[in-house]
Amino acid sequence: MSMWWGQSFNYSSSGATVTPQTILSIPAFYRAVNIISGVLCSMPLEVYSENSGGGTTTDKRHPVAKLLNFRPSSMYTPYTFIETMILHLHVHGNFYAIIRRTGITQDIVSLDIVANPSEVETSVTTRNEPRYIINKQSYKPESVLHIKGISWDGILGEDTKTVHKENFGLALSIRQYLSKFFGNGAHLSGVLESPTKLVQDVYDRLVKSWKVRYGKGGSDEGGTAILENGITYKPISLSPADSGTTDQRRGSIADIALITGVPRFMLEESDPTFNNGETLTKQFVNYTILPLCERITDEINYKLFPEREQGVKMAKFNLSKLLSADTEQRAKRLDTLAKWGMITPNEGRAMEDINPSTDPEANKLHFPVNMLPADLVGAQNQNTNGAGTGN
Repeated sequence: MSMWWGQSFNYSSSGATVTPQTILSIPAFYRAVNIISGVLCSMPLEVYSENSGGGTTTDKRHPVAKLLNFRPSSMYTPYTFIETMILHLHVHGNFYAIIRRTGITQDIVSLDIVANPSEVETSVTTRNEPRYIINKQSYKPESVLHIKGISWDGILGEDTKTVHKENFGLALSIRQYLSKFFGNGAHLSGVLESPTKLVQDVYDRLVKSWKVRYGKGGSDEGGTAILENGITYKPISLSPADSGTTDQRRGSIADIALITGVPRFMLEESDPTFNNGETLTKQFVNYTILPLCERITDEINYKLFPEREQGVKMAKFNLSKLLSADTEQRAKRLDTLAKWGMITPNEGRAMEDINPSTDPEANKLHFPVNMLPADLVGAQNQNTNGAGTGN
């Protein structure tokens, strides 16, 4: 296994070392990546075919559908593929996967994740095409699936761990401070003052007895010190509460929420109202998940489909269950779609993962009986008016 995680040190102003591994150790960031990848993996990434008469149908047997939903590579599952993609995007600003094809038919056989996006070199040829250098081998753009984050030039995503080095460093420093505070038994952090100079034997005995009784793991750890011979205890450090660490920790969680687009209440203990929580969840879907889906499928549709299928076949995340999160909302949506002849009963059952009905009527569209096309309504009004005039 490569050791690249710890080789590229990047010190923040707070003194914390910001690397991919230390960033992932931040609980709020770790949770945010899990939330985003979990939401994306819960939605099928389906392939749709454009119909000649308009509309689209799902093509579950297409090779790209099998690749994305069954096994992108022999080394990992679709969940792992998406999860790694999200992690790389939020740490490096770029995700790369080498597209492996067969020699004759050029069918895609696997998508091999590039473990370290920072080692990928990009350049632009005289034909204005990007080139990727991965492990000293050059790849054309059609051979690399490249999902990028926010970018200055549209070719390479900005390195997130560099752009947000100070935000990540602050979160790491707060955690390190708290760890040292409690690790040192800092309940009695301070100095012992004596009115007279202590000889070495007395000094050594005092230090040893203090550590045994009040140090970490001592018999009176966290208790009240009883001192003799005029010795006094003088605290010299602030508690986490006094130093504002709690507020700073919450502030760092808020920074992670802004960076990742995950609502803050999902990353820490909070008690939002039902309406507020529902609103924030909808904002998370609309402003984080949906744009991310577009970012991913734009690259997939361009790189994974042959030129003859581009614009005819496309991959999309099936967002139906996500957009109608609870049972009541889904039921209302299905009722509306079926009532106005937009889906058949069996199509509605499929959306809820229910086995199809054997009734032939379940495969037919149904419309309200009192609905008429606009031209027929106009003709009917003319006939009615004409009949009234004649009388």
